Amino acid sequence: MGAATFCLVTITLASIVQTVPPLPPVTIPVGVNLITAVPFPEVGGNVTIDLLPILGVDLDITVPCPSVTTQAVVITPVLTANLVITVTESP
Repeated sequence: MGAATFCLVTITLASIVQTVPPLPPVTIPVGVNLITAVPFPEVGGNVTIDLLPILGVDLDITVPCPSVTTQAVVITPVLTANLVITVTESP
């Protein structure tokens, strides 16, 4: 059996968007790292991130390793989190 390989994941909460119809959406810049350089197992060149313990949302995101990805995640019907997910190869 081969050794497990890992990628380091950093998730930044770039902004929150509040949408309350009929008003226009309001974007609130945040810029806070939710996790920084946390190792996740690499499977087939990808990592799968469970957002439930990080953001309280029952959603898994699969992203390639290495990559920088943006992802909009609906938290409630009126709040959306804009995330920047940075995945790097582990040394």
